[in-house]
Amino acid sequence: MGDSSNAMSVQFDDGAMVMPYKVFSAIENQVEKLATDPEALDFISLSNIADGPTLAHYYQTDGIGNLSVFASETAASSFKKHFPDTTLPGNFFPEVRDFLDRMKEETADAGLAMGPIEIGVGVAERVYTGDITPPEITALSSGDQCGVLLQQFMVLALAVQYARGDFTL
Repeated sequence: MGDSSNAMSVQFDDGAMVMPYKVFSAIENQVEKLATDPEALDFISLSNIADGPTLAHYYQTDGIGNLSVFASETAASSFKKHFPDTTLPGNFFPEVRDFLDRMKEETADAGLAMGPIEIGVGVAERVYTGDITPPEITALSSGDQCGVLLQQFMVLALAVQYARGDFTL
């Protein structure tokens, strides 16, 4: 897949171009929407932050783990900004794991790639407590890696719902 790359874009032999840097501002915008717009919680999707070729680029360059940390770090910061008086209790992340496990089971036939819940929620839990070490997820399929990234937005959505009293533990 010969490509000519620079810091701003990746041009492929077939003429396709991706601009990977744009994903960071898209993540920041999506996180702000989730923290401030209750309706956004119903439309969590990676298509809100990147198109397929951009996600494929990050998968091929082993960057989905770093994106997951960035998304969760941005989410944790936004949560603190918008809900400064809300502290997530110690059982928050175990409850999120259980909730997402049930959701994954219920949507298995729909083809929603959520990835391993333990890994995705684990990334968020570590980041929310200050550990920004990127996870080693390169052995996972592209769908599972994207699922781990998707879970960062789901964790924020549940934290926001908890702060608003809509997700009880």
